[in-house]
Amino acid sequence: MKRISKFLIYLLVFLLPLFFLGFSNVLDFPKQGVLILFCVLALFFWFLNGVSKGSFKIRFSFLDFLILGFSLVLAISTLFSKWQWGSFWGWPQDTASSFLSVFFLAIFYFLITNLFEEKKEIFLLQFLLLASGFFVALIGILQLFGKFFLPFDFTKINSFNTIGTFNSWGVFLAGLVPLAIALIFNTKGFIRIILGILAIPVFLGIIFSNYWIVWLGVLFSMIIFLIFGISRFGKISPKFLILVMLLFSVSLLFGVFKVSIPGLPTTPLEVSPSYRATFNVSYQMIGTSLKDLILGWGPGTFKYGWSKYKSALLNQTIFWNVRFNKGACEVLEILGERGILGTISFLSLICFSFYLGFSKFLKSKKSGGELVFSLAPFAGFIGLSAIKFLYPGNVSLSFLWWFFLAIFMAGLPKREKVFKFKPDSKLSLLFSFALILIFILGVVLFFFEGQRFLAERKYNLSFTSLMAGDRDRALTLISEAITQNQQQEIFWRDLAQIYLDKAQVEMLRTDISDEEKTLNVGNFVAGAVNAAKRATEINPENVANWQIRGLVYRSIIGWSQGAFDWALSSYERALELEPTNPFIFVELGRTYIAQANLIPGPEMTANLEKAEDHIRKAIELKGDYALAYYQQSLIYELQGKSEEAIATLEGVKQMATFLPVYNPLLDVGLAFQLGVLYYRQEDFNKAQAELERAVELRPAYSNARYFLGLIYDRKGKTQEAIKQFEVIAGLNPENQEVKKILSNLKAGKPALEGIITTPETIPIEEKPEEK
Repeated sequence: MKRISKFLIYLLVFLLPLFFLGFSNVLDFPKQGVLILFCVLALFFWFLNGVSKGSFKIRFSFLDFLILGFSLVLAISTLFSKWQWGSFWGWPQDTASSFLSVFFLAIFYFLITNLFEEKKEIFLLQFLLLASGFFVALIGILQLFGKFFLPFDFTKINSFNTIGTFNSWGVFLAGLVPLAIALIFNTKGFIRIILGILAIPVFLGIIFSNYWIVWLGVLFSMIIFLIFGISRFGKISPKFLILVMLLFSVSLLFGVFKVSIPGLPTTPLEVSPSYRATFNVSYQMIGTSLKDLILGWGPGTFKYGWSKYKSALLNQTIFWNVRFNKGACEVLEILGERGILGTISFLSLICFSFYLGFSKFLKSKKSGGELVFSLAPFAGFIGLSAIKFLYPGNVSLSFLWWFFLAIFMAGLPKREKVFKFKPDSKLSLLFSFALILIFILGVVLFFFEGQRFLAERKYNLSFTSLMAGDRDRALTLISEAITQNQQQEIFWRDLAQIYLDKAQVEMLRTDISDEEKTLNVGNFVAGAVNAAKRATEINPENVANWQIRGLVYRSIIGWSQGAFDWALSSYERALELEPTNPFIFVELGRTYIAQANLIPGPEMTANLEKAEDHIRKAIELKGDYALAYYQQSLIYELQGKSEEAIATLEGVKQMATFLPVYNPLLDVGLAFQLGVLYYRQEDFNKAQAELERAVELRPAYSNARYFLGLIYDRKGKTQEAIKQFEVIAGLNPENQEVKKILSNLKAGKPALEGIITTPETIPIEEKPEEK
């Protein structure tokens, strides 16, 4: 039984760095599942071995009690989290910092320190990790050079690897450097050649990444080797010291002085908050209450703190609407997420491990390859611990950190407690009960994790169907996903948008009766409202949920009583959670505009004034926010200020050319709106130019072709007008008004003869991250 436990740990060490699945969260969520599966099974068979033999040995040290305290603090922080479900399970919050991930990483540590004592077993563990690292490095390098051999669409980008971001891939490889050196210098002959081959892609990956934090990780590891290697000069291989000195010098050059390496391939860009911004956010997170000071907001909640406390100055950058899930480094994240108590427990764990390592190797009589072999996991642990102060973590990096800590501690002398018991003794009953508890825990976790995996798969298929335009299948699949995981806020948020989209499509149907249309639209609207409400009930701390809820209510103003008030309250709650986001102010302004369009007179004037106030606040936060100016022009138009509306839109048009990211939807909307305004002022030449630009950008834009056709008709270009309306008729075959216009034009009559109505202006729709 014990052999089965060891085999499972061997398999986990090799498999976890490489494992991924095609879910919304491709890497960390599947890796968490693999970690739980193998740890539970290994723990079960280990206990089963003890119960069957009537003897159970546990090895422990003071560090184990620190780990227990660290886990306990994490559990309490999770219990009082802003969103307990997300802090416990992880995804859609940060999976690596979730209670479940950290708890099973601690179990992983405990299993290694108790199952593996012999040097050949520890050697095999490290060999399997290096072998896994070989494939990790090879995949990353091939991807970087555009050699996409993996048969999955989501891997067809040069930034894909099996660890995480490109820089985190480099950090993982940096952690393997001391391990690779130790294994090579502790073997001979054919095995050494194999190990050298395995190490080549690892070193190449570090060079290709050329990221200063990666080099610093190597630097700190080499410092440990140098400290104890030089102190035993004469008892250790000179070749080893030369290699370590070389790596130390190179990592100092590229890590501290940040010298660039010419000729390297262009690496993917990675964006994260600055250290100062991360500290400011975490500091404000723990300053809200005594509970937050002690325990923080809960694991994985940094993104909520970022939304609430990010600087308004970010609105002047291209990252103004990015919600960062992670900060600049893991330690600063821990401060905000787990408070003072969580930070102290984590730092105590690192510091005591550092003390144990130095005290052990100062007293150690080992030399040569034996010293290098025992020193390597400690060097790797120190290098990765230093990186935790410089870079955010993920499941693979956390796994590597716990692995090195476990291997390092497995080589230290530890206290042992042996429990021997007879089949009918109380101790036997106690261990049997523990075995049953582990079995039940495993069954429960496998069930829930299995449900989560199946739900993510259904969600992925739903998204694919939606992108293919199959709304009905998307609706069915996402409903099935919700049946399997009702606590996933993203599912409900997207379900609300699918229902809303279905309602808008249904309103355009002409092949059913008005009664049936009203019934269908009502059902879809009710589904959208209920789904949006459920998302905010599941996680009221996520601003994205409130924005979608506000969008749903704003979209049904005029259809549902009270929708206007509910839209306002939803967006106001979103503003409480993200007070510096200009987009939310614009959405509030649009809500007042929608209400103003329904009720003429003094109330319309009042609503437009309130809309203008919110748009003005958006512009104050972001002076180059084209969408805000566009909405301002709509307000001017509704107020009868056509000249101001045109002047504003012309300004937006100029502004749009300098936007750092081109927005075709904004450009089309500007062209159309300007064209309509010029048309109403009978400036047909300018109107024609703008509408032709709109049609060029979006050939299927029926409304733009409609006004363009009217202009051609006014100018006597009947054949060109007919061409426009024939295209519209093809896009809208059931539209009776278009048929009437075509009939007029072909009969030599004015296009609008006998027609009273005109189409409604289509507004620009800017999508937030969650849409």
